[in-house]
Amino acid sequence: MTIHNATKIHMIGIKGVGMTALAEVLHGWGKDVRGSDIAEVFMTDAVLARRSIPVTTFSPSNVMAADLVIYSTAYGETNPEFAEAGKRGIPMLSYPEALGQLMEGKYGIAVAGSHGKTTTTALLGHVMAEAGLDPTVIVGSVTLNWNANARVGKSEYVIIEADEYQNKFQYYNPKGLLITNIDWDHPDFFPTPDSYQKCFDDFRAQVNKNGGWVIEMQNAECRMQNDLPLSLSGEHNKKNVMLAYATAKKLGIADDVFWSAVQSFKGTARRFEVKGEWNGVTVIDDYAHHPTEIKATLKAARERYPGKKIWTVFHPHTFSRTAALLNDFAGAFSDTDHVIVLDIYGSAREAHGGVHARDLVTLVSERSRRAIAIYIPTIPEAADYLRSHAHAGDVIITMGAGDVWKLWDCLENF
Repeated sequence: MTIHNATKIHMIGIKGVGMTALAEVLHGWGKDVRGSDIAEVFMTDAVLARRSIPVTTFSPSNVMAADLVIYSTAYGETNPEFAEAGKRGIPMLSYPEALGQLMEGKYGIAVAGSHGKTTTTALLGHVMAEAGLDPTVIVGSVTLNWNANARVGKSEYVIIEADEYQNKFQYYNPKGLLITNIDWDHPDFFPTPDSYQKCFDDFRAQVNKNGGWVIEMQNAECRMQNDLPLSLSGEHNKKNVMLAYATAKKLGIADDVFWSAVQSFKGTARRFEVKGEWNGVTVIDDYAHHPTEIKATLKAARERYPGKKIWTVFHPHTFSRTAALLNDFAGAFSDTDHVIVLDIYGSAREAHGGVHARDLVTLVSERSRRAIAIYIPTIPEAADYLRSHAHAGDVIITMGAGDVWKLWDCLENF
């Protein structure tokens, strides 16, 4: 059973950004798609609701009518639905296996890299759509032009954001591969920088072996002919545009079409997304959860808001990453004035670890000449603190891969 011939598909862990995007595509194909997840509200809940895709909490009975089960790699044999599907002999695919099937027989393009792949994937998809190539696109965030995590096209082109975690690359056989950059991450799966590098090396070799093409950031050339739209502030986004430009040239897209599309690109959710103003304070949300990303985002913020007081509310993501990169995190906040560090968000991967948010606060306080760092455990408590200390004209940036984006709701709905 494949995603192509299945008619009733149940998705375990459907609220994950990649799973939501895949659900949108399968729903767009006319499949009967439904899914399950934990009760916590995620940013993808609204996307699934707009598509009228039913979502319930986990229960063995959910899989009984399915002829195919697709599961997030965050869940396995201990999940009651996973176990029930196995007991009943219902065909199952992991998310990366299903994504690999999505590209079979298509002109697949995978966008990989440690940083920038979400923006690059969404931008390239938007450019190709504006050029009339009508691609299907899977993005790891809501693309604001589409108000969705995915675009369902009718052409042979399929573009996916390819996540390296757990070596999902092994399931993909694209025609084209874009690599934004390689910067050690996910130490819970890749114990050393070399093991992380090898994952990308193997993917590159696999694409080349199969007669595909590879474009990497260091080989991409593009003269910035236009100012970038506000949604793409920062030097890091100039590099994303350069990579998209090199790909557009590979696909025969004219320069005027490309630059027009760049200007109309609205960006993606949680990538320097301006949420609005609260009591005269500008609130921005960003997914940055790695030291390199934090530096780039705060540098862009300092350039856009010179002279403003910048507050950063940082939600460390996973204990293993925080511990492995603790010293790098400590040096990443030089372009902010205040850092509020929340309790570490372990997600579904980790329940605990040998590091605490206070450890990061201590190091930032010791090493930063500008940033004043404090520890506040929860998002509501951080919102209370900011109500008393942030003033009109200030900038607040919520930052991290967890649910720190909910701070905007706490401020707006107070």
